[in-house]
Amino acid sequence: MSTHHPLSLLVFGSLEKCLDEIQRKGSLISRSTSNLGEPIHDLRVDCRKGLAALDFYKPVIPQSCHERLRSKLRKFLRRSNLGRDLDVIIQALKEDDSQGAAQLLRRLKKDRKREFRDVQKKVGKLEFGSMKTKLHSQMLAPSLAPTQAAPVASAADWAKQEFQKVALQILSDIHVGEWDTESAHQLRLRIKKLRYSLELATSIAGEISLSMDESLLSQVQRMLGEINDLAVRIRMLRGYQCGRKRRKDQAFLEKQISADNQELDRSLQQWSEFWTPERQSCFYGALAKRTF
Repeated sequence: MSTHHPLSLLVFGSLEKCLDEIQRKGSLISRSTSNLGEPIHDLRVDCRKGLAALDFYKPVIPQSCHERLRSKLRKFLRRSNLGRDLDVIIQALKEDDSQGAAQLLRRLKKDRKREFRDVQKKVGKLEFGSMKTKLHSQMLAPSLAPTQAAPVASAADWAKQEFQKVALQILSDIHVGEWDTESAHQLRLRIKKLRYSLELATSIAGEISLSMDESLLSQVQRMLGEINDLAVRIRMLRGYQCGRKRRKDQAFLEKQISADNQELDRSLQQWSEFWTPERQSCFYGALAKRTF
């Protein structure tokens, strides 16, 4: 009979699966000759889920392993940010058949190609063989219980407690006042963390009910994602505007930035109208109950 601590077994298995998937997708990207937009986006999502897993499992993971893995995933996300942002702008402008859009798209695609090539060179560093060996030796030592985790009756109880902590973090940082791109972005990040943490807790504790329609989480994340994409697009286009000297290019960029700013204002207004006090009360009330 195994003498491994059951929680350590579950956490190691979950982390190993997550890291293997990141490494597999990274390997495919490094050898790919086709469009890299969606594969890189999918890999970035998996890296964010990996970061959420590291935070969720932090009491169980050896500190040195936690820090090294977190640093590696965050470094890849930083290095792939620009390519992803360029891809967002290209997708938004590709239906525009004006001459100004065509000229800008050529420049954007050239820059995206350069960034994606750089990602292909760096993605090979998402290799976790030695780190998994270290995790295995430290986490699965015979009869070794998680040293930082408080005693719990079962792994399921521990997972529920950790999810409660995530829910309480969100409750402790409720936004009050008018919404802008930064406050919307911060809520978007917290909602992502909540969804990923819910998946992790469910994988250990079984089905967890939030006492709410979970499609609300998806809708909130979608609306906030659209606001974030617009904010990124405006910031990037302003950067290109500073580097363009031709009047035609400047005129198109000014027109596009103005249109995007108007759309951003509408999106923020729609969000404010959607995120009513009643809906917030439902959302935060469900988190406060944390029904399991």
